[in-house]
Amino acid sequence: MSISRLILGLEKFATIGRRAVRFCEKKTMEKSDSFNVCLDDVKTPALPEDILNYYDLDKVYRFMDDKGYSGKINSANDIEYNYLLRHSISYLLKLKYEYIDGSINGCTNNKPGNSALTTLFDCDFRLVYSPPYGDRKHIHIDDVSVYNLYMSLIDIVNRILQNPDDLNLYSALKKCSNNINHYFLEENMSEDLISEIISHYTNIGAIIMETAGKAEDIESLLKSCRLVHKQKLVNADRSDHDIGFSFSPCGFMIPYHVGVLNLLSELNIVNMTTPLSGASSGSISIVSLSLLNDFPFLMNLIEELSNDALIHGTHHRLDSLITKFFNKYLQENCHEFINSRIGTIVLAYSRLGFCRFKPVLVSKFSNSTDLRDCLRVSSYIPILSSKELVYYNNKPGFDGQLSLSKHLGCAKTAAKRTINTNPYPFYLRTFSKRLLDNEYISPHLMRRDKYLIHYIRFKCLIYHLWLRKIELNSSEDWITEIKLCISLYKELVHGKREESDSWYGLCGLWSNKSLLNLFSIVVKSEVSLDVEKNSAKRIKRNISRMDISKKFTTTKLKFSRTKFNASPITLLDWLESQKQSDNVPSATSDPLVATKISSLYNLLYTITPPMSLKYQYISSSKLLHNNIKLHKLLNISLYSTEKSNLRFFYDLGKTDAFRWIIHDYIAFENWIYLKIKCLEGGNVHNEQPLNASSSSSINQKQTNLVHEMLNLISISTFNLAKSLKTRLNTKEMDFFKIQNNAVKSVILSDCVDSRYTHILGHIHFWVYNSY
Repeated sequence: MSISRLILGLEKFATIGRRAVRFCEKKTMEKSDSFNVCLDDVKTPALPEDILNYYDLDKVYRFMDDKGYSGKINSANDIEYNYLLRHSISYLLKLKYEYIDGSINGCTNNKPGNSALTTLFDCDFRLVYSPPYGDRKHIHIDDVSVYNLYMSLIDIVNRILQNPDDLNLYSALKKCSNNINHYFLEENMSEDLISEIISHYTNIGAIIMETAGKAEDIESLLKSCRLVHKQKLVNADRSDHDIGFSFSPCGFMIPYHVGVLNLLSELNIVNMTTPLSGASSGSISIVSLSLLNDFPFLMNLIEELSNDALIHGTHHRLDSLITKFFNKYLQENCHEFINSRIGTIVLAYSRLGFCRFKPVLVSKFSNSTDLRDCLRVSSYIPILSSKELVYYNNKPGFDGQLSLSKHLGCAKTAAKRTINTNPYPFYLRTFSKRLLDNEYISPHLMRRDKYLIHYIRFKCLIYHLWLRKIELNSSEDWITEIKLCISLYKELVHGKREESDSWYGLCGLWSNKSLLNLFSIVVKSEVSLDVEKNSAKRIKRNISRMDISKKFTTTKLKFSRTKFNASPITLLDWLESQKQSDNVPSATSDPLVATKISSLYNLLYTITPPMSLKYQYISSSKLLHNNIKLHKLLNISLYSTEKSNLRFFYDLGKTDAFRWIIHDYIAFENWIYLKIKCLEGGNVHNEQPLNASSSSSINQKQTNLVHEMLNLISISTFNLAKSLKTRLNTKEMDFFKIQNNAVKSVILSDCVDSRYTHILGHIHFWVYNSY
């Protein structure tokens, strides 16, 4: 196939498309009475001038000199596009608003917006509307990975236990400890974490304490430990990334990708260590957000670009529009920031080979022009983009979709597990056969909303029951309530009237009748959805010798009727577990295996997902879903659309990302259930083998980068933020500590498959009141 013949053919289709868009342009989105779109203009401010007050400028100058850059810093404008300081700027914006003075609203606007909060699903799940000019969080895709912060600490403790006489390791420990204390604004957090690690190793027989009594400091504590079983140490030093995200071409529907990245970044799923890949608009979204460091600013640029295309058309001018778009933010040396990112950014485009297109993946760039040209060629659609071909490395290139259609336009990332993001309502047969797989963020996820709603209700009820348990502070009173709950559960399952003795008994104990109503709804939902047959509980055969991560996938059980759409733990299971002082009936004498089982059980009965979702442009009374026909979406992608649709796609992306997160929690709980069965059956195989080399350790890379970042900030800034941080002793805080301990215990047990480690780093498990 020659390029000229290809272009002539596409010219014909482009003409048809231009005619079709005139018909669809006026009414592209089915309007709904259930939501309103914020159409106010949003102005994104420059960096606040006082941000320089929080730096130690002497250290900043020395740092820049070491990197080969010179020049005076007289105002905030001098550092806004200084990529050497980008991570510290992001951290200070977050710190400044959340703790210091609350003056960074992300955006400002002449017209104040009205926030709104709606509770959904007859429970406390909150759907929040917070317009972008009133947003109170600085979110960016290159935040620190809290999971790797903790793993870094475990890693350096392991090294010291193996080489207690190496003085350099104690310096590395101090660096790592300072990173944790400063990032979380807790004075002795790292010391407490190290003590927990040592206590865990002692309990499983990995080390022996040679000195009795309490050590004077952490260094003395570590020196008093003697390693006896190296193989029992946690495998904390890994060079492979566990999860990455890939973004498909979607043209002017790019706000969908921006919304997905916003929610994933807010939860710390996407951070500086997360590999990202994209083609066409997917590549534009990941590069733009990494360089711009501002979601509202990028949305403004997208809206300007889309408005220009809507007014003047895209035929033969799309490439010039995109080039103009890039020129607004691609600064000199920006490629170095992309090249040095811990989580590699990969851009994909297509080359025409013999009779077919072949994908080309690029992750390193020689200069900012090289980066811009790669983005251009990744987005080049013949005829529509320009009359002339676009070249990269002296060869013509085309839109990445042309060679990646088999994977819905998504390229692989540099991670073990790649999550593909696509905004179109395509449906693959494998979607309906999935078990532990949950590899796509796309509109198809709304087909399983009934299971999502049930899971959120169930977890909301569990959360309130935990608070009730903490509030009672009496095991006897708690057991009495649990027995009443079990009795009411069985009555409801058998169809008896709600107003029974158990019902009235709980009414007298619970002042909140809505909790009783939620209890009833959850029980009826479990019955109607038949959750036990839609989870791993249906697996009755012996799986003790199986590798569950490989066995329970769509390809291995292609003709199975089993689907993992619900949690394997029912409300009755949870209630029965509370009758026991210890949830784990240990079936093994091996303390290491017993600890693994205990930790997994504890997490399974404790874990809760994020219980809120925030929209920035849509005020809605329910979760958004995409009712737009595929041909209309394709027209929007190629020929642009109005502002209201762009903003709808942004919050739709957040919604579908939330759906994916909930279904990954469900898959994780099914995996835990199966893993426990394997361990109880004697399968102690560790599915994450130790690495032979640690020269490219993700933990070490982040530790060095975070140390550089925090070292530039003055000590007085940290002291001020710590003094303003709110610390409350409430039952909610107590439950947060229970969850945090459950997560740390599972990490120390070293038994979670790499596909689910991102859940252990979700921010609400590490920062109180973050969700």
